[in-house]
Amino acid sequence: MMNEHIHIFTLGGLDEDGKNLTIVQINDDIFVIDAGIKYPDKTTPGIDYIIADYSYLKENKNKIKAYIITHGHDDQLGALPYILRDCPAPVYCTDVTQILIDSFVNHVNISNVRIDYHIVKPSSVELIAGRQVNFFATCHNMPRSFGVSISTSLGNIVYTGDFIIENNSFKNFSYDTNAVARITEKPTLLLMCESNFATRPGYTTPNHRLTPLIQNIFENEAKGRILIATFSTNAFGVAEIIKLAVTYNRKICAYDKETFSLLKRLEIVEECKIPYQNILNYEDINRVKDTDVVILMLGFGKSLYRKMSKFAKGSGTARINFKELDTFVVAAPPKNSFEVLNAKTLDSLFRTGMNVISIPKKAYLSMHASEEDIKALITIFHPKYYLPIKGSYRNMIANAMIAYNMGINLSHNNIFVLENGLVLDINGEAARVLPVTQAVKTGIVLIDGVNQTSSANAILSERLHLGEDGAAIVSVAIDSRGHKIVSQPQVDLIGVTCTKDLKTVQRLLSNEVINVLNELLLGNYNKNTGETLVNERLKRLLRREIGKEPLVMPIIVDIA
Repeated sequence: MMNEHIHIFTLGGLDEDGKNLTIVQINDDIFVIDAGIKYPDKTTPGIDYIIADYSYLKENKNKIKAYIITHGHDDQLGALPYILRDCPAPVYCTDVTQILIDSFVNHVNISNVRIDYHIVKPSSVELIAGRQVNFFATCHNMPRSFGVSISTSLGNIVYTGDFIIENNSFKNFSYDTNAVARITEKPTLLLMCESNFATRPGYTTPNHRLTPLIQNIFENEAKGRILIATFSTNAFGVAEIIKLAVTYNRKICAYDKETFSLLKRLEIVEECKIPYQNILNYEDINRVKDTDVVILMLGFGKSLYRKMSKFAKGSGTARINFKELDTFVVAAPPKNSFEVLNAKTLDSLFRTGMNVISIPKKAYLSMHASEEDIKALITIFHPKYYLPIKGSYRNMIANAMIAYNMGINLSHNNIFVLENGLVLDINGEAARVLPVTQAVKTGIVLIDGVNQTSSANAILSERLHLGEDGAAIVSVAIDSRGHKIVSQPQVDLIGVTCTKDLKTVQRLLSNEVINVLNELLLGNYNKNTGETLVNERLKRLLRREIGKEPLVMPIIVDIA
């Protein structure tokens, strides 16, 4: 099999936060790595989730050999039940990830999907479609996370997953260097590495650990109950809280049904299982001394802050109300889009008179690879080609520069920074990015209601028009036969406000349209590809220039 031909591309996850979906196509075999959701923002009012447009998978569903889900976060698995209805194939994941996939399927109430699970261990070897696939355990805040290596005749294709270099943590949250060493016995053709923290110097560890930040509260600071709020996706933090409660002889009570449900699901993981003697039932919360109690509050994204606000206003659960001697720990550093909500929530908590401790995001990092983590992995795998993935464009460029500056034969010739849909073509002779005319169709599918999908129906389009960021309408005429643009692009900004001069923004948008169309008109122009690419490039430009995401409506008239 010396003539294998490889295509690598993403349908989602590049220059954005979420809806990760990477495709490795070797000859006619397709391996899908992760299939996640993206949570809506103010530009998509009334929408539950956003997933990648998976038309390519529909058109090639008979070629799909496996879905490989690296860990149990929604941005890795949330799109899976929707895609599987149209494009069934075996799903390879760990037992923990299976539980979380099933939980998400129940949450969105999808009943007409059957999942063919193949449960793997975080570090193991499987034969998929006659090809050796190695899994290697990574340290992330979801237990039993893994990276994956797919063998080819040209070398291994390695996908790091989300990770930090950490070998002194819990067993189910550790990086398996031995498994990685076995994989590197064969050459690494391509390394795909996450970029979320690529602009941050040093290692992420030990700043991902909650214990040093709150241990003194357990030791001597708390005069009554300890309440701790953290995200449901932070299983590593949950494990730390359980260990501290056991160490200081406190009993743990789940704040509500959501928290209780997650703790029950995580019992499969040793570090997340609360010892029997440390379990405090909700009904018994008032029968135990306050100094013996830890109340754990979990929630997803913004819902956690809303839950804290309700608690602070005295409208939380029936049995758990705040007390003046309580110590409330907010171990949920907000994303940028949550800052205002976080500030309002903290204000409500401080008004109660409790001792409120908010852990800042600089002190408590999410478990993603910083600069030195990335360098370590590049050094270990020493790839022939390098592809930054997952993160903003700025972070992907920073990731590329880390590799470039290491001096290990990685340069602009073998480091690639892609956009969703652009195809990295690898054969026995070289690797190159295919022209935009050969890009795979990308876009979004909006999930409106638990069991409906829509790409752009009228109702959702109207909602988008009502978005706070306004709209950018771009019209231009081309001659596809003559391979030329025949009119200057007309750019209208409706309801768009920013600190920059709008005429400058319009000029930048017009120039970008010209650049994109000139690229496309070099080959056989396709209307759908043209409008999709113009849409994506203008959205990216607007995010960088004005920090907003207006609705982009490209109108390209072909007079040929």
